[in-house]
Amino acid sequence: HHQSRRQPALVMTGEYDVLRDEGIRYANRLREAGAAVTHVHYGQLHHNFPVWPSTVALLPQSDEARREMTAWIRSGGQR
Repeated sequence: HHQSRRQPALVMTGEYDVLRDEGIRYANRLREAGAAVTHVHYGQLHHNFPVWPSTVALLPQSDEARREMTAWIRSGGQR
């Protein structure tokens, strides 16, 4: 694939996510393939942390993650 046609990627992982290691590997593989990757890792969070209402209410990192995700999308992946 030609690098200029690759879409930017946002990968968000949480410390207690059962898929954390896979997410980190995925971000690294995308980067190695030449994709523009923004990988953000959040401590003390689990899978679905930006959208699970009880997590969002209890942990301020969830709100931070939602703001980061929104900013990344609005920027067209240029963060």
